[in-house]
Amino acid sequence: MRNFFNNLFFYLLFLGIGANVLTSCKEEVESISELSLEQTKIQIKEGETVTVKIIGGSGNYQISLSDEKLAVAQIENNEINIRALLTGCVTLTVTDENGQTALLNIIIISKILDSDKPRFVWTNSIALDEPNGWGLTVFGNKVAVTSCVEQIQYVLEWEGDSTMGKKLNAFLTTLKKGEAPVKIKLTGLEILDIREQCYFITFSVDNKIGELVFIK
Repeated sequence: MRNFFNNLFFYLLFLGIGANVLTSCKEEVESISELSLEQTKIQIKEGETVTVKIIGGSGNYQISLSDEKLAVAQIENNEINIRALLTGCVTLTVTDENGQTALLNIIIISKILDSDKPRFVWTNSIALDEPNGWGLTVFGNKVAVTSCVEQIQYVLEWEGDSTMGKKLNAFLTTLKKGEAPVKIKLTGLEILDIREQCYFITFSVDNKIGELVFIK
């Protein structure tokens, strides 16, 4: 009987130690959260500096840029300060001490558009001041570029007013006869300048940059 109780005691002790070890391991695993960034894509202008927060990860972050001629970046605590140098597309990679990585795709646009010629640039460049069958309609925060000849329309829209600055929730919708509408969420859209009712707009998605210049 004594041996039975002794064996039972050691068995329960073993279970207790095992439970503590498992709990400790579980807490250690749970304490390492997934590394991510508050944004995965941004659009910024030449010369502009933006800050992106790091979320999660195990600390001791390291950063690298796919092209250091286009941008520079540095970490302060859990924030990355990024300064755009030249137009183009660059990828920033963040790595924590456990080897987790997170990517930020950066599209750098020109701070000015060098021509006031009315145009829409996306899949190609469309002149909006020539008798080529293309027309433009502006209604609030939407601009439609339409060709009755080619039976295609591009609709650019954003949240808010039409004053200068960056716009939220911007979309580009392509409408073509006989095909389903294609609506894409833009990485960014900014009204760069307004001069004598001439609007200078640039927008982007992925590695593609578009322009819209029109007189209202």
